[in-house]
Amino acid sequence: MVFEPGAVPSERRAFLDWYDRVMEEEGDFDPFDPATTAPGLRAWYFDMLERFPAMNGPQAVAEDDPAFDTPWITGYSFSPHAIYVDFRWDVAEQAYKHGLALAAKHDVGFYDVSDPNGAVWLPQGRAYRIAHAEGDAAPKDKRAPVFQFFRRKP
Repeated sequence: MVFEPGAVPSERRAFLDWYDRVMEEEGDFDPFDPATTAPGLRAWYFDMLERFPAMNGPQAVAEDDPAFDTPWITGYSFSPHAIYVDFRWDVAEQAYKHGLALAAKHDVGFYDVSDPNGAVWLPQGRAYRIAHAEGDAAPKDKRAPVFQFFRRKP
C-alpha cells in the first residue's frame, strides 16, 4: 500500500487502526479510478503502470492483451489517501523493490502489508526511512542510513 504521509498517524497502533479503516472505507468515490486519489499517489500509480499493468480501472489492459495473462498484471484499489495494490506472488520481490523506489521518488508513504512485521516507510527530510515496524523489521536507530539506491529529489 502507498499512502499520503500527512494523512496517517505517526504511532504504530494508530497507523494500523487507520489502515483497517481504509480497507473498509466506502464513500462517494470510485475505488477503481485513480482520479479518486491524491496527486502524488496518482503519479506513483502511472509510473507503476509501466512495469505492472492494471487489471482493473480506466487504464486496465484488455483481456485479449498478452499482458493480461502474465504475472505482472496488477490490481489497484484507490481511496482519497491511499492505493492498495494486489501483486502476484511470482513478482512480489520485484514489485516490492520497484514500488518502494517509486514511493521514495514521489514522496508518498509505503506500507509492506504482506510482511508480518509490516514496515512503514516515510519521507523524512531528504531521506526515506522505516518509520515503524514490528519484530526484526523495526528500526534500531532512527538515524540509520537509508538504502543507497534511494536518491530523493532536493
